[in-house]
Amino acid sequence: MADATLVLNAGSSSLKYSLFTQGRAGPQLVQRGQLDGLTTVSRFEAKSAAGAELEKKTWAHALGHESALTFLLDYLATEVLRAHPLRA
Repeated sequence: MADATLVLNAGSSSLKYSLFTQGRAGPQLVQRGQLDGLTTVSRFEAKSAAGAELEKKTWAHALGHESALTFLLDYLATEVLRAHPLRA
């Protein structure tokens, strides 16, 4: 089971992420995505390393950064992190 590394980039109205596992050849991208519109109508999109859509969600309200991070960590825990423990 490969360890996972989560890279976050928080902007004024968005939260972008990339999730990597550590392979023999170095870090391997597992998925990436973003939550945007955090101060208006919030949207979430996740894509595989190959660019295929994995998940899409829209809220009718502003999530804010704290709620967006909570959603993201819950999503990753359910979808990915059971197979790849988060280490960094």
